[in-house]
Amino acid sequence: MNAAGQFISPFVLFKGVRKRHDFMIGMPSGTEVAMSEKGWVTEKAFKLWLQHFNRYRTKGKQTTAWQYPHLNMGITKVAFGGLFKQAWNQAATVGNATKGFEKTGIFPLNANAIQDHKLIGDTLYQDGNTPESNNEQQLDGTLPSVDAEQVDDAQPSVTHYTVTYVFKTVGK
Repeated sequence: MNAAGQFISPFVLFKGVRKRHDFMIGMPSGTEVAMSEKGWVTEKAFKLWLQHFNRYRTKGKQTTAWQYPHLNMGITKVAFGGLFKQAWNQAATVGNATKGFEKTGIFPLNANAIQDHKLIGDTLYQDGNTPESNNEQQLDGTLPSVDAEQVDDAQPSVTHYTVTYVFKTVGK
């Protein structure tokens, strides 16, 4: 989806070797179905997804309801399409897409969309730095050096002042 509320057609990856035409029954229009032996994204499956995605790049509670009358049955690949389409049609709305971008401050740009304390865990402030003290720091455009021993213990995170800096820079 994008900030204008547009969606590409779904890409569904089933576990199996042979794709049957009836797997498409009930699927949303334009859905691409692919198969992989174990149901995992393989190199081949990823390339198929990428081809599916590339066709669109230049253009701008159902499960429970189904299972009740089908007790002791799993959802088959044939039945999946209709259930998936119902869920897709409820989720893939312009309202959901635009709200997602709006609530995160991506579009329209809003640096205050997410409260500062929700961006980072408390462990980042154990050294005495707080969101307020980080706001006062000025970035000079250089990255701090990192000791090789620190990399082993590093965990992915987003620092408060970096996010604030990016929003302030983009918002100018």
